[in-house]
Amino acid sequence: MISKLNQTCAVKSINKKALAKSHALLGKEIKILKELTELHHENVVALFDCKETSMYVYLVMEAHTEVC
Repeated sequence: MISKLNQTCAVKSINKKALAKSHALLGKEIKILKELTELHHENVVALFDCKETSMYVYLVMEAHTEVC
């Protein structure tokens, strides 16, 4: 999905052992994040990509550096 990002991004790593009982919930969360990303709303953090290894799920997301 990502070829090159010319901006700072945040990577959220989720240990699969912690997901043993809620793996389906993570799938739903990723689906919702993808749908919200399509809105391009200034108050919604975009999900750029999602990668999975044998031990972790990684969510590559837009990072906001502004202080509220």
